[in-house]
Amino acid sequence: MPITRFVGYLSDHDVAPHEVCDHWMERFARSLDRSSLRGHPGQIVRGAIRGWNAAVDRVAGWPQQRLTLPTIERTGYVLPAQDFSILFQDSLTAYLAFVANPPDDEDAPPRGIRPTTLRHREFQIRQMASALVHRGVPIEDITAITALTTRENVDIICQFFIDRRGRPDCVQLQEFLILLGSFARHQLGDGQLAEFIHRRRRKLAGGRGRRVGMTEKNRRRIALFRDPRLVRDMILLPYKLFKRAESGLLPPMDAARLVRTAVAIELEIMCPIRLQNLSEINADTDFVRQPGKRAAMHLFIPGKRTKNGEDIELELPRQTTTLIDIYLKKYRNLLIKPEHRGKGPRFLFPRQNGEVKVGRVFASGICDALKRELGLDWNIHLFRHLSCFLYLRSHPGELDVMRRVLGHRDLETTNRFYADIQQSEAFRLFDKHILEMRQETLRPGRGKTTSHYDGGQR
Repeated sequence: MPITRFVGYLSDHDVAPHEVCDHWMERFARSLDRSSLRGHPGQIVRGAIRGWNAAVDRVAGWPQQRLTLPTIERTGYVLPAQDFSILFQDSLTAYLAFVANPPDDEDAPPRGIRPTTLRHREFQIRQMASALVHRGVPIEDITAITALTTRENVDIICQFFIDRRGRPDCVQLQEFLILLGSFARHQLGDGQLAEFIHRRRRKLAGGRGRRVGMTEKNRRRIALFRDPRLVRDMILLPYKLFKRAESGLLPPMDAARLVRTAVAIELEIMCPIRLQNLSEINADTDFVRQPGKRAAMHLFIPGKRTKNGEDIELELPRQTTTLIDIYLKKYRNLLIKPEHRGKGPRFLFPRQNGEVKVGRVFASGICDALKRELGLDWNIHLFRHLSCFLYLRSHPGELDVMRRVLGHRDLETTNRFYADIQQSEAFRLFDKHILEMRQETLRPGRGKTTSHYDGGQR
């Protein structure tokens, strides 16, 4: 652990506990830069600082001086909006306001996009505008978001991200071209330009208008679950973590974090929802209980909070309900500082101030647990892929069930992403049939078969 290395460094230099300060952390960082052969020095330093400050809060008798966590200066290619002209900034602001709260017009989107999608859309536009600047387009010439859609600029943007990603069919570039096509069609009213962008997108995608199936990386990750032992370990993992937390061998805060992870994994196994919907669950409003001691509990997330506007509603299994109830009664409050307990919404997965735990930070804790416990390189969205993989292997052809589980509006979306699973299972059933025929042919008394190795002569 990073803090162990830091404490060892302090011991080697005879630093007394009360003498520890940022100066010694800086010396530790310089030492790592010169001699470390394991890990990234920056990550080790940040981990050591976080570990030290956590010990200040939780370990009795620990020195009370806190260490300063250095800020990370981002030096990426994406320019801030303030670097562009006022005209471009006004155009960007007007567009974001439009898609956030579209007017009651048949040409406008039926509903506004969510805040997280809005931030992503704004960043995408700055990515494309920044690409033009880095390829020599004068920044003052980019006067509106529609300036990105000229044929010349579309070519520049495509080449920038092809060079950056090393491939022409990356999903990122496909999303950019979809956005540029919508600008051409709806903001400019130029159908020919929109068609040009559409053709460019199809060409870069290898003739496909839309990506079919999971990415190769995700398919390889999910293919590991052809091993029934890994399937067993995954579906039992929440209760393995819970049992460890209940053993009494862990500090209360560590046990609470472990149960939080167990609850999150259990929910993703039983109802594979998207990360934002998982992290924003409100225990008071999103769990609907029927009257009675042993009554069922439902999870209900309204469509206004989901990606495609579809409600999520399902009855949770009793095992899942029991795990959630124990977490809420015994562990959840330990994750919140005393002064913030009982205030505001009762989010299922809170930060120390009681607010929603940020999705990326929340997800990294879950993925770290899966790496530690099962050796998996994981991301939260893979739970949705895994659910389809496991169900369709046992129930080939029943795509509509998974369409409803995943909340897809139409079956085509489900079929497009999971056709490869269907194909794999079709081959498995076909091969099983051929092997049965071969076995039947080789039974005694069935007659001598023609061999490819004897020229077909009997």
